[in-house]
Amino acid sequence: MPIVLNSVQAAALAVAAHSVTVPIERVEPIIVNEPITVQVRRCHNVPVYLNTHRVSHSGQSQSLLGGILGAVVGGGLAKGDAQPYGAAIGAIVGMQMAQQQEVDYASSHVSAEPAYYRQHCGIGIENQLKETIRGYQVSYRLDGVEHWVALDHRLGSP
Repeated sequence: MPIVLNSVQAAALAVAAHSVTVPIERVEPIIVNEPITVQVRRCHNVPVYLNTHRVSHSGQSQSLLGGILGAVVGGGLAKGDAQPYGAAIGAIVGMQMAQQQEVDYASSHVSAEPAYYRQHCGIGIENQLKETIRGYQVSYRLDGVEHWVALDHRLGSP
């Protein structure tokens, strides 16, 4: 397929006409790597640990028992008019201690090895390079001399 040179190119080649038709010898794409951002699905396995501690009574009943015990002790330590306040403070402290003891005991009875793995997947962002054709290097021969010209479009297209 012949290539058409504009008047500036033809003038540079000392051609009198506005355009000259020459045969094309080679066409090579000009390829560049463009950075693009793409969404990718990523999955990984999450270990699941089982608590081996079996509670025969609920945590609420243990807290209630701690509160009653704390009220008895707090009320017994307080004297006179302060006895109801001592019982109330003792109940609060007893409930909190019972709850903390349950948490400490349960956390010390978690298995060391995971019982199984659960797959967790999500969408992530990844940077990649995409090869893109930016134009074409065209080789032609005029008067026995090889010339190259870069075009931003494919030959035969506007």
